[in-house]
Amino acid sequence: MQSSQQALGITHDSEKTTPHLLVFDLSIRGHHPNYIRHLIRYWHTQTHFQILSIVVSPRFLTEHADVVEFAEQQSNPNIRFIAITHPQESALKSRKKPIDRNLRNLQEWRLFCDYASQLQVNHGLIMYLDTYFLSIAWWLKPPCSFSGIYFRPTLHYRQLGVQPPLNWRQKLNQGRENLNLNKVLRNSRLATLFCLDPLAVPALQQRPSQAEIIHLPDPVEFVPPPICSLYLKR
Repeated sequence: MQSSQQALGITHDSEKTTPHLLVFDLSIRGHHPNYIRHLIRYWHTQTHFQILSIVVSPRFLTEHADVVEFAEQQSNPNIRFIAITHPQESALKSRKKPIDRNLRNLQEWRLFCDYASQLQVNHGLIMYLDTYFLSIAWWLKPPCSFSGIYFRPTLHYRQLGVQPPLNWRQKLNQGRENLNLNKVLRNSRLATLFCLDPLAVPALQQRPSQAEIIHLPDPVEFVPPPICSLYLKR
């Protein structure tokens, strides 16, 4: 996997001191484009970071050009999309088989670490942290502090009494997930774990960790109905 400054396609600046946030998301389906749009909209309400770099797949720039255009409409040169290179994307394993999926997750985590290092960011935000639990727990340590969204917490179901009986394979998978989660929470560079399920937050907060664990409500954008439909209902 290429990790040089040239392969990343970015400029190295050893004098950079401006607070810099890196958002990392190589998925292009489902909620991902909308979440990035919400983040860009929110960006103007905060003052801690000044530069926002969003690392995405090259396909994101074409398939979700409306999100890229939305960022450009903010007239803020400190918001920028950075696509990984085509060779980097071509080298990623398929997600179809479990072993390839795990290898791909490791590849993506290494890409995050490479871009965070070359851009010299102060903090990284992983939009789908579940994907990298295994890599964070057992592999490469990130070059900066990081936070992420935990989308699929399930280990609290047993405490809530809603988990059906598990077979031996499910118990093995759950044990592995439990071990990886504990190691992730103990990672000294994990700053905040955002969780979409409010019921999971108390259970996660009981585990040893220096990170903040916060409920993050799923963003819902209000779209007013067309004026004509309002008249039709009268």
